[in-house]
Amino acid sequence: MSKLTVVISAAGVGRRMKTKGPKALIALGGGETVISRQIFLIRRSFPDSEIVVVVGHCADKVIRALPSDVRYTLNEDYEETNVARSFLLGIESCPAKRTILLCGDLVFGTDFLGCLNHEGSVVAVDKRKEQRKDEVGVNLDDGVVAHFTYGAYPRWAQAAALEGLELDLFRKIASQERCARWFAYEVLNSVIEKSGHLLAVHPSGTSLVEIDQIQDVI
Repeated sequence: MSKLTVVISAAGVGRRMKTKGPKALIALGGGETVISRQIFLIRRSFPDSEIVVVVGHCADKVIRALPSDVRYTLNEDYEETNVARSFLLGIESCPAKRTILLCGDLVFGTDFLGCLNHEGSVVAVDKRKEQRKDEVGVNLDDGVVAHFTYGAYPRWAQAAALEGLELDLFRKIASQERCARWFAYEVLNSVIEKSGHLLAVHPSGTSLVEIDQIQDVI
């Protein structure tokens, strides 16, 4: 069993960005794509980790773009399921004592991943004031996540590191058929309801963009 696995969910269609192809392959300039930048920064922050990319939409294109030392697993039902199922497939394909979950449409600064190195199970939050109403945020209780919900501040930065009880609960909950179309934050809410402990961590001064529309690319 690996000590650390990083699972990148890159299976979704991205309805509002469909004409751009897979969001993970969107060019950032200088020969860099969203996924290549993520992998570069993961390797720099966690050199001994296993990386698993969950593919679905345009799977062949994404697979061809991956380095040979990066694993991949296929979410065959990517059109009928959601990111919670993709994360589950990644977790099961490379079991580890600790697993980092990253959405494949995130572009982040060089210091972002360091906050996930905190002891215990943690979720990354973005405390900058720029936030859309349709983004998921967290309600905090003395620095611990009490609940994920739309419009709350600070916003969830679409990344988490799970181990122990929290990782076991995520796996059990996400494997239920009723949760196949859930978002990751819905599974995490259920983890909290079952006595999971998720500390909110924030990388100071980082840049973070979740690509959801053309303006985000610009």
